[in-house]
Amino acid sequence: MKLDGSVNFYPSHTFLRHGLYWGACIYNASMSLFRRSAYLKIEKKFLGMRYSGDWMFWIEIAQHGDVARVHERLDYFRQHDKRVTVLSDSTLDRHKELLAIRKYIWQNIPMGTVFRWVSKGVVYKNIKRELKGDAKTCCLKIAHYECGIRKGHFIFERVTKVICQIIHVNPFNKLREV
Repeated sequence: MKLDGSVNFYPSHTFLRHGLYWGACIYNASMSLFRRSAYLKIEKKFLGMRYSGDWMFWIEIAQHGDVARVHERLDYFRQHDKRVTVLSDSTLDRHKELLAIRKYIWQNIPMGTVFRWVSKGVVYKNIKRELKGDAKTCCLKIAHYECGIRKGHFIFERVTKVICQIIHVNPFNKLREV
């Protein structure tokens, strides 16, 4: 994405599908503005989340209005190896929060079956890769019983990815981050 000062406008559903469906594309709270009226309308589920509450917050806000993205660096922030994200990547609690958000997305954001299956496959893959031992077993059980995630979703995601690479398409495109 060029930082040329241009502005793109996205209807709420488009930003949810391409900007927030796959993860939190708004990675710094100071890079956004939103209407107070939208904030007053949203559920405050995100307040009880330690690891992924920001993603839940942006999903809720985006459901209450369209989004404009300015392609200009208007702030700077520092990242370090002691930040919560780095320290929590392989924790069961973080993955439980991510599962809760995914379940919310799958129930509340209109998305085709293929997208949902690929998304569930990505979640399965991330649990298998990021967690170890009892935490992995526990999280896979939660994923299965609460979200309906199965190994078949993972296989579908892998096959879909290979096919997309062979034919040079990416139907699961995301809004590119600045």
